[in-house]
Amino acid sequence: MSKMFSRNCTNPGCRDGHPQPIMNSLGWAYCKSCYIRIYPAAAQRNGIVQQDHPVVEKHNAIQANKKKAKKVKAYMDKQPTLFDEGDIDMNMKTEKKKKAVLVDIDGTLVTVTPNWSPERDLEWVEETLKADALDGGIALLKAFKMMGYELVFLTARGQTCKKNTWIKFRELGIDHLVDSIWHRPTALNGVSSSIYKDQMIKKLKKKFDLQFAMEDEDKNQEVMRNHGLVVIDAKKWW
Repeated sequence: MSKMFSRNCTNPGCRDGHPQPIMNSLGWAYCKSCYIRIYPAAAQRNGIVQQDHPVVEKHNAIQANKKKAKKVKAYMDKQPTLFDEGDIDMNMKTEKKKKAVLVDIDGTLVTVTPNWSPERDLEWVEETLKADALDGGIALLKAFKMMGYELVFLTARGQTCKKNTWIKFRELGIDHLVDSIWHRPTALNGVSSSIYKDQMIKKLKKKFDLQFAMEDEDKNQEVMRNHGLVVIDAKKWW
């Protein structure tokens, strides 16, 4: 790519109108700001900006998320059924889809246990037992059950937390309400919960008629709405 100067940027969407564009090989003349916005990877590769430039950082984050999404999809596609490492589905043999509610755990039924990291996973798992009940979420859960909905629990908790999840459910008196529960598979540790849940919902919709979702995280709520679920914001009963 050669650098040239021109009086006007040829990008119709130019926000700045800088007087010193960069000419690319196709004959388009862009100002520096437009070139960075349109070709962030090339701008970094050619030394026009550094990796810590905000536009480049955003581009790199998007690309990293796309790679993670592909990783999740590849993992899910290899699973012959739902799914993973001994999780529980009480209705695996049911052929007809039953109306169901997708239920988050942390921030929805119990308070969020903060500061998870791979290095302190086992410590974090023990701390989940100290989480307080969120009575509004538990009451709504029981109401859905009384109305005949299947309760499908989808959590970003890892496989190491299964035992403590059941201990907490028994303490809350809701263990008998579980129809299906899914923890994050070990292979997907480190993947964002929104990417993981997006791929899991695609799988779960093949089996359940998911109609509602109880969830606290905004990104996860957006994913669920995109799948056509009516989302109930758990932050309302914090």
